[in-house]
Amino acid sequence: MSGNSESNQPLITISTVVFNDKSIEETILSVLPFLNRDVEYIIKDGGSVDGTLDIIRKYGEYVTVISEKDKGIYDAMNTVSEKCRGSYILHLNAGDKLIDLPLDYIKENINNNFDAISFPCLLSNGKTFYSKFNFRLRMMNTLHHQSTFYKRSLVKYDTSYYAYSDFDLNQRFYYSDKKIKCLTSPVVAYHDIVGITSTGKYKKEFYRILIKNSGYLYFFLYFPVNFVRKFIMRKA
Repeated sequence: MSGNSESNQPLITISTVVFNDKSIEETILSVLPFLNRDVEYIIKDGGSVDGTLDIIRKYGEYVTVISEKDKGIYDAMNTVSEKCRGSYILHLNAGDKLIDLPLDYIKENINNNFDAISFPCLLSNGKTFYSKFNFRLRMMNTLHHQSTFYKRSLVKYDTSYYAYSDFDLNQRFYYSDKKIKCLTSPVVAYHDIVGITSTGKYKKEFYRILIKNSGYLYFFLYFPVNFVRKFIMRKA
């Protein structure tokens, strides 16, 4: 591990996991302006061989770099959660961008002991995702992890899932009555929606998580509710 070693414990850890994706530089450049003694940045590289690691190491003065093979995206995210020092952790994917970092708000609310604080996320289709922590989470993922600051001590992704372990984590938060605050501003991150979950290839994994956490009732309710939701979105 290399990078900064501030003696003061940071409030926030920003985490990016990557494997053979040179768009990581866009992400790094978006994060750099927000780095200070309250914010650390850790990049977990899975052993890239296409020059991605060379790009990351250019910024080694500002970024802590972990480069080692892993068992996938969620195993890499768990590695950062275990090794970081921040009270809260924000996960940004390679290619995503940090737009704002509401440190003052998070500092003001740290004594409220929120398990997560979620802000809006700008999507690459031009729409803004507003996180909700309510009954909707029984059937769909309503917390966007690119703009949600999770209490680091509570973050543990189930690595048996390849694409939807963040949905599983959010549902586990919901059913264990975690204290989540959702804000309508500011927009914290930009997220490219083209990814492994956009192809539908791993939809069966989503269904398994839904059944495990919410039961068959919400599994069967998901289909008509999702149809109506998409119909409304097309009309909007």
